Amino acid sequence: MTLARWTPLRDLMSMREAMDKLFDESLIPPAFLTMEHRTFPVDLYETAETYTLKASLPGMDPLKIGVEAMSDAVTVKGELVEEKEEKKGAVVRQERRYGRFERTIGLPVAIDPAKVEATYEHGVLTLVMPKSQVVRPKSIEVKVR
Repeated sequence: MTLARWTPLRDLMSMREAMDKLFDESLIPPAFLTMEHRTFPVDLYETAETYTLKASLPGMDPLKIGVEAMSDAVTVKGELVEEKEEKKGAVVRQERRYGRFERTIGLPVAIDPAKVEATYEHGVLTLVMPKSQVVRPKSIEVKVR
């Protein structure tokens, strides 16, 4: 009988490699690893006076989109209802998501919530959010004496 020295780190590494292999070879990745299905993509642009947020919400009824603006964040929420149509066969693949959604986007600088404007066109929600007067840069004229 041969004696082998026990090294717990080697055993832990082999367990980790086995778990990595299990996840890599699975046909369907776990839901917590695929965050793209839980939210919608946004772009946030900044100028000296405003922030502009563009959110992709294709297929949405504009009446089912809600926007809540706070001084430091904006929340977009709504519900995408599945189309009810007669299916003549089995579903082979279904990737489109339906149901309620909500996302809060934090802003680096305070905005004026009362002046936020929202438009929806071609599946894109656009929010124009003016910065608060307190944080806007102000030009000061230097007087020469």
